[in-house]
Amino acid sequence: IEMLATQTTDNVSAGDKANAINAKSALTGVVASGSNSIDIVLGLGQATMAEHSTAKINGVAVNFSGDTSVKDVVDAVNAAMSGNNDIVASATTKGNLQLSSASGATIAIDDTTAATGGAGKLFVSATYTRDGSTVTVTSGVATARGFIDLTSLDGTAIKIEDGQQDTAVDTGTDR
Repeated sequence: IEMLATQTTDNVSAGDKANAINAKSALTGVVASGSNSIDIVLGLGQATMAEHSTAKINGVAVNFSGDTSVKDVVDAVNAAMSGNNDIVASATTKGNLQLSSASGATIAIDDTTAATGGAGKLFVSATYTRDGSTVTVTSGVATARGFIDLTSLDGTAIKIEDGQQDTAVDTGTDR
């Protein structure tokens, strides 16, 4: 695939990269899909929920001020995300908040804007649903990048190589 316009790790999601791969499927015989899902431990007992009227998920404010349960949080997230993006909230069997994006959108959570001392106490920790690996949460802020799954249309092995030189240096991490 060609380099995506304004491509950086910060602004191109797994879904964007999957779309770029799919644009070349007729040539490569490969299709891609993006996905993302994280499980978040909530500090419902640690946080004074009235302090969390401006927490954000992917930049969209979510008012958690009246929420007393994971179900309330799920409902608030789904109401706020509807029409803004494809992030869907649900409760896990362990009682945590799960945020998922079928497209592979990067999921960003931010609980630093609490009006008083509750900043960072709502989003305690997070893991990727897919493999349980840790998503670093620092004072209620985290960014979880999505996954790309590749499928060969004819069942042959998929070969990935760095065939385009994108910097003046052709070695190491500068490629």
